[in-house]
Amino acid sequence: MFGHGYRALCVALLVSVSLIILPVESVNEQRVHVISESNASVILAGEWMVEFYAPWCPACKKFEPVWSEFGEWANELNVHVAKVDVTAESGLSGRFLVTALPTIYHIKDNVFRLYAGRRAMDDLMAFVKEEKWQEAEVVPWWRSPSSVIMVLLGTTFKVSMTLRDVHRMMIEDYGFPTWAAYSLFAVCTIAIGVIIGALIVFMADMVLGRQRSSKDAVEFSEQTSLIDSTEKSSDNQAADDDAAATSVMRRKKTTATD
Repeated sequence: MFGHGYRALCVALLVSVSLIILPVESVNEQRVHVISESNASVILAGEWMVEFYAPWCPACKKFEPVWSEFGEWANELNVHVAKVDVTAESGLSGRFLVTALPTIYHIKDNVFRLYAGRRAMDDLMAFVKEEKWQEAEVVPWWRSPSSVIMVLLGTTFKVSMTLRDVHRMMIEDYGFPTWAAYSLFAVCTIAIGVIIGALIVFMADMVLGRQRSSKDAVEFSEQTSLIDSTEKSSDNQAADDDAAATSVMRRKKTTATD
């Protein structure tokens, strides 16, 4: 009986400890937000520190404990800490122009700055707490992840990764020969290029055609005005000539009468 009571007490203690520990772990995990394309708009408001990493990256693995600890200080620093897996979010990787791993961005009210300090806890804390981010250079407008240019670049990255996956699937899953897969991609690339080129020509013709039509209308109006003014000048000159001739004839008549 004592043994059954001891076991029950141990089970109760284990349950109590798990109920205490598990919520703390989940809170710590939630302090580092996971950003994807579906929720990326949240980083445009407030202050954020966002890390771009890859699971296979040795430097990222070494930095992971530091970033997790930094996330635990998010509330005290009044900053949101987040991370982006570039292997799963190629579109965001392209928009932020990530060329090295890990890459850290400071974002405050849709203004982007690249963190270039040491990957140490003290440096990260000082960067936010002492507002050293104000000394960092602001990302130019054309390179801003929210600009149209970078959105298109991100889309290009995403499409390229999708095509790579399709290419791998064609070869590994469906057994296509390598030359056939590349030939299909070449044909599709040429077709897409022709379609895009035709659209660009059509849009350019629409825009330039309207400008040309407007310019032609202005030139026609100017030419019409010039013709009208010339005709009026000719009419006035003819009237003046008639008046002069009439005056001369009257003088001759007067002279003959005298």
